[in-house]
Amino acid sequence: MASESNRGEYEFDLDIQLLTCIEMYEEARERFWTEEGAPAELGRSAVLYQNAEEIANVLQQMAQEIVLHKARSDDFDAFRCWAGEHILSDWHVKLFALAQSTNQEFARVQGNADAIDELARQKIEQLRAERANAGASFWDDIMADPDALASARPQKDSAEKLVWERLCIELASKGAKEMIPAAVNRFFVMAGLLQDIRPSARTARFLSRVARCFVWGFYPECQVMCRSALDAEFGKVVPDKMCEPGPGGRVGLYQRINGAHAQGWLSKEAKANADAVRKIGNDAIHDDPEQAQRCVEIIRKMLRVLKELDRAVRE
Repeated sequence: MASESNRGEYEFDLDIQLLTCIEMYEEARERFWTEEGAPAELGRSAVLYQNAEEIANVLQQMAQEIVLHKARSDDFDAFRCWAGEHILSDWHVKLFALAQSTNQEFARVQGNADAIDELARQKIEQLRAERANAGASFWDDIMADPDALASARPQKDSAEKLVWERLCIELASKGAKEMIPAAVNRFFVMAGLLQDIRPSARTARFLSRVARCFVWGFYPECQVMCRSALDAEFGKVVPDKMCEPGPGGRVGLYQRINGAHAQGWLSKEAKANADAVRKIGNDAIHDDPEQAQRCVEIIRKMLRVLKELDRAVRE
């Protein structure tokens, strides 16, 4: 083993080094927009930077409200589409418009509220006209083409790019602080759980989704995927003729579980496990304080059922 003194950058874990890189990038970005350049240019750049930070914060708050199911329809009435591409308040629109002014224009109106309002009005009209003639924007592109989401980037030094950068910083910080170490640890758990599983190709695809959801901490979604994996495997190996149809002649997971149990393919315990997974998939909840442990238990039950079903079919 190499000497401890030779560790260098290897001395710190990757997640800590990632956080350091993110912080260095964030500081350099702020300096570039707020501390460098001629006074008039600096003032205009600082306006753009500060406004982009505010907009990114608003977007994060709106997204969080939607995720937590707290958003109300009247919350969105306070925002309206500007120039066909931004969801911003009047204040944001004004600052964005000012950020598009020339150094001389900005220097002339600084400190004069009425002049600032008039310049903002002129710039808004100008930007609307330019927007109408410019064709698709970055936002239009990613909304119209989902395949572009992985690689699309706004134009360099644009207002959109500044907002995009702030959101990148926030997501990267959260990932490095909270998600990566926990995800690696959950990866080891998942690898241990999936030993000796031999599912059908279709079920394997669902198990892959189970693993991804679990590794990244999407516990309710993971439980739903567990149910889907069972549904896929039972649908593959338990024929309709083995099952007593339900209402309307339907043969679903419930009927297939009962059919496999009646055939002797599932023990009483395995049937109970299968029913538990089937039910939890219907009503997985997001606010369960013990959801991590509950999710592991659901995965275990699903895998025990799959193993027993596979063994019975092979025999």
